Amino acid sequence: MSLISWVQTTGGRFRQERDAEMPDYLLCSICDNPVQLETSKTDELGKAVHGECYVLKITRRTEHMFTLFTEKRSGAHEPRDRSLN
Repeated sequence: MSLISWVQTTGGRFRQERDAEMPDYLLCSICDNPVQLETSKTDELGKAVHGECYVLKITRRTEHMFTLFTEKRSGAHEPRDRSLN
């Protein structure tokens, strides 16, 4: 499902246009699924997100940072998982 489509203007340029059937929806910046404007939350950059997506993102980031901290303190030298940016 796409809420935004590209439309070519008369000058040959493209612009984004919202789906008229779903004007009250935004795309979650984490999962790219629709989120209703009335129920959306915002992340640290002001982008619309599902509350559940944001909690999961922050939890994973916190767990990853804790793991790195404990490995550093214990002297463990394992490769870091860079997928948790």
